[in-house]
Amino acid sequence: MTTGGKSFPKTGSTGDGFEIAADLGHKIIEPRPALAPVIIKNYKFKMLSGISLRNKEISLFRDNNLLKSWSGDLLLTHRGLSGPGIINYSRYIRSGDIIKVKLLNYNKNELENNLIKKIEREGKLNLLNLLIKYPLAQRLIEKILEIAKIDGSINAAHLNKKERKEIIEHFSSLEFKVKKLAGFHQSMVTKGGIDLKEINPQNMESRIINNFFAAGEVLDIDGDTGGYNLQAAFSTAYLAGIEISERLKR
Repeated sequence: MTTGGKSFPKTGSTGDGFEIAADLGHKIIEPRPALAPVIIKNYKFKMLSGISLRNKEISLFRDNNLLKSWSGDLLLTHRGLSGPGIINYSRYIRSGDIIKVKLLNYNKNELENNLIKKIEREGKLNLLNLLIKYPLAQRLIEKILEIAKIDGSINAAHLNKKERKEIIEHFSSLEFKVKKLAGFHQSMVTKGGIDLKEINPQNMESRIINNFFAAGEVLDIDGDTGGYNLQAAFSTAYLAGIEISERLKR
């Protein structure tokens, strides 16, 4: 069985294999979109679609608990977040989770000290012109100031402590609340499928049904971007094909 998962259903990959395998007695790990963009609740960056953020520290929180932290590239879209640093970890992301992005390579104390020194040296500049000295897109900085309700045209020296804290908070931990993952029509692969415990990894034969083989995305296998999922499909199909060929010769 090489029916694929549920991703890109226009290609005919509608998840039929999961139903067939389940009817035959196999356990199916719940299929979910993987390698998918993330749609953000109350998203405020629609007009910044296309801005990329390179090698940023990203943290995932659920119920106020840190689940994972990693670094990667991400992309602001018209509905939320994408890019390798997001889609490679989308398998872990759930509705209601909080994603925090560290925009600059400073912790909060370091950033505050750095910003204070900039203001001491260049306080006559207006605030926006001071902040664009940081390696961030000007449109992103303008949007953050808008969200924080801070006037970017004021002299930087006139920035009060509360406003400074707001800027530091956004720059060091820009927060997004997950509405949902993009659906199977946008996900590159399917997470879930036939439980691997029920498949012999030597030849991809079912452990519960003789002469039933499964390969590719119908199995509970999913990897990062970069060809890993294609390789998994090719390799599992090769193992199954070799075994079937040998049996036909007997």
